[in-house]
Amino acid sequence: MSSAQALEWKERGNTAFQQKNYQEAIECFTKALEFSPNDHVFYSNRSACYASLEQYDKALEDAVKCVQLKPDWVRGYTRKGLAEFYLGKYKESAETYKKGLEIEPGNAQLTEGLQRAEQELNKSSNPMANLFVGENLAKLMTHPKTRGYFQQQDFIQMLTLVQNNPNMMQMLLQDQRVMDCLGVLIGFDTSAQQGEHEDSHPHDHPHDHPHDHSHDHSHDHHHHEEHKEAPKKAEEKKAEKHEAPKDPNRKLTAEEEKELGNALFKNKKYEEALEHYIKALEINPDEITYINNKAACYFSMGQFEKAIELCDEALAKGREVGADLSKTARALSRKGLALVQLGRLEEGIEQIKRSLMDFHDDKLKFTLRDLEKQKKKKDELAYINPEIAETHNNQANELFKNGNFPGALVEYEEAVKRNPTFAKYYSNRAACYIKLLEFPRALADVNKAVELDPKFTRAWIRKGNVHYNMKEYHKALEAYEEAEKLDPNNDECKEGLQKTMAAIQSESSGVPDEERIRHAMADPEIQNILKDPQMSQVLKDISENPMSAGKYMTDPKIRNAINKLIAAGVIRTG
Repeated sequence: MSSAQALEWKERGNTAFQQKNYQEAIECFTKALEFSPNDHVFYSNRSACYASLEQYDKALEDAVKCVQLKPDWVRGYTRKGLAEFYLGKYKESAETYKKGLEIEPGNAQLTEGLQRAEQELNKSSNPMANLFVGENLAKLMTHPKTRGYFQQQDFIQMLTLVQNNPNMMQMLLQDQRVMDCLGVLIGFDTSAQQGEHEDSHPHDHPHDHPHDHSHDHSHDHHHHEEHKEAPKKAEEKKAEKHEAPKDPNRKLTAEEEKELGNALFKNKKYEEALEHYIKALEINPDEITYINNKAACYFSMGQFEKAIELCDEALAKGREVGADLSKTARALSRKGLALVQLGRLEEGIEQIKRSLMDFHDDKLKFTLRDLEKQKKKKDELAYINPEIAETHNNQANELFKNGNFPGALVEYEEAVKRNPTFAKYYSNRAACYIKLLEFPRALADVNKAVELDPKFTRAWIRKGNVHYNMKEYHKALEAYEEAEKLDPNNDECKEGLQKTMAAIQSESSGVPDEERIRHAMADPEIQNILKDPQMSQVLKDISENPMSAGKYMTDPKIRNAINKLIAAGVIRTG
């Protein structure tokens, strides 16, 4: 029955995975592996669960095992490549995807994965990859020479191109605006050298709206002193061009304040950042990004009520001015997270769901999944009531006595939910499953019962009964023996031992049950006995000379192993 049990746990795991109960799915696939430890699919499925939980080290471990067990199965390579990618092992990830493509050329998942891994490899090996991010980007957006470029759509597109593919930088060096940016970053005035002038006229609608969270990019902190040896006339011209901005510059100035705030926020200087966001709002009170950024500061300072107040303000302003949904979605998500911090979990989840309806965010989806798991656990704890559990157990007992096993099962399940740490309810539900011939479920319940209460004699006897019905006689004997230790005079235990021994003798002298033997051979315990070098030699000697069995039976370890193999049907005595 081991294969059947493995498939049973696999199906449970698949169902849990589809419902996004990844931890539960992991437990199910782990159980399946106990019954079938060399099944590559179970490792693949569990790897997918770990990846969904962002536990990529464990996902990689299972993916490696999957590939070892089934080197010609493409799915294993997609699992392994994905885990390596998110662990930052881009070279290994690319190599894994290439190996998978050797097996199945043109596979869409492998091809896409390889492209992503190679793209990241190019970024990590090219110093230009981090040139236009973080503090460098903030400097360019606020520098008088280059800030106007960020209002030009084609320039934004060029920067995006470089960020995605740093190798394109060489082609873009012909654009004077790119050269000006490099000059600002390294402290070299290119326009002074070439006699050109910058276009510093701002536009009314800034293109860039960076997030108010810190970015996961590395920054270039090496800034050089500005070049100061340009001709005097050029300096005078520049001074004229960069006088204090007037009304047409209002929005640009607000963006400058925001960028200064963002830089301070990244350095966790929240109060100083707040001052700049307030100034930005004074200049442009219709931009809800600035309100969102204020809320982010208060959230980071632990002032969650104030953060919620500002999120509501941002939402109201967003409705008033018809703001982009991505901005109102940010206000909703931050409000939700603040509510969670205040212990208002259900309200927080509701706000985050509203945010995701307006704007897709993969990271927020993971956060929502975790919060929903917290809520489920919280609800389960709130549902616990030992008194009500006992009431349901008593009702189930009456139904069981009257032969209404499906009805009794419903009541036993409710008893378990109401008191999930009481071994008796699992044992009772197992008895119900036995009557309904659902032995894998019964086994799971008796295992839980003896885990909760190792001295629970009734549960050990029921465990023996389950294994007996599944023809796992070697395990049935162990369970009955455990019960006998706890209660040597228990008649039901004695009866279980006698009927199991009789079944073993009958199987040994009768026609071999090939299915039972196959299931026994899949049992890890039986496999370990057969793999043991000493036991291999013992079995070889006995097969060649049956009379030699006597000398081996004097060794307790060997005797126990042989008896287990006989009980499992692997060795026949008839």
